[in-house]
Amino acid sequence: MLKEKEYQNKKEKISDFILGFFVIFVAVYLLALIVNLVLLIFPQATLLAHYKLVQSIHWVLIIALYLASLFISYKKRKYLALGILAEFIVALLLVIF
Repeated sequence: MLKEKEYQNKKEKISDFILGFFVIFVAVYLLALIVNLVLLIFPQATLLAHYKLVQSIHWVLIIALYLASLFISYKKRKYLALGILAEFIVALLLVIF
């Protein structure tokens, strides 16, 4: 069973929050980079025929990455999970507005 991290001071909480916020940002950026590199490999005709499918798979992978990282980190390091959740909300607001 995973034991919850006991934070000794406020600095550890803030560092976990910031780590969760920026690490997931980098992970999503790398995922987008990989998907774009895969798209460059395919011929132009294939890309145009399957563009919506690839775009949908890309969004599903991003949401799965957020959910998996939230569920994995929530039990052990709550402030890390809060940073991930905050970054998801910020990214969602940037897409909407």
